[in-house]
Amino acid sequence: MVNTILTPPKPRLLSPHHSLVDWDMSAAGWRISTTYKVSLPSSINWPLATTTWYHQLCKNANCLKVSEGSIITQAMDLAGNTFLAFLFRNTAPAGISNIQNCYKLDITLDATSWWLREYQTGVQTRIWTRGKTAQGIMAWQKYRVSWWLIGWNLTVTLEWWNGTAWVQQGDIVTVTDPLFGAETIQRAGLSYYHGSYPWTIYIDDTEIWQRT
Repeated sequence: MVNTILTPPKPRLLSPHHSLVDWDMSAAGWRISTTYKVSLPSSINWPLATTTWYHQLCKNANCLKVSEGSIITQAMDLAGNTFLAFLFRNTAPAGISNIQNCYKLDITLDATSWWLREYQTGVQTRIWTRGKTAQGIMAWQKYRVSWWLIGWNLTVTLEWWNGTAWVQQGDIVTVTDPLFGAETIQRAGLSYYHGSYPWTIYIDDTEIWQRT
């Protein structure tokens, strides 16, 4: 299915060819790669050498309050079973990158499920699970996560770009009584995790859009 409800929101707040100064990284260890990239000059490479989540939140002044919008990114997993997550409505102030209060949509590129998680003070309070098509590793995959209000409910969807169109992955999630919508800070970003192996994930051409 193709998401025609939000295709896409606008305006675009962060373009694909932005600067590293637009991001707060939760830890050291990331690097710039010119070996694997979608577009010049480089991509961001996370080694994932420990069993922890790594986060990057956009701190660009245009992206500090995205109550409704989309994140688009391209990712390549060299190992398989690596989690890529999309963070939104994150209330961490600029200069900090964590998942204390936010929504986090987790996928693995080569798996057939995705999970939407709600966090309050670092504790997962709700979770929703949906299906997806297994995309391949060792190749760039393009995804879009969108969130927007219908009435009082927050609607969340995951899409994958098949080369010609956005294809919805599983059913839309409807979050009743959604959190953080009244917060002054509502940031967006990405997160990564691998359970036990020091393999790498590459990220390129990340965009953040706001619904108007």
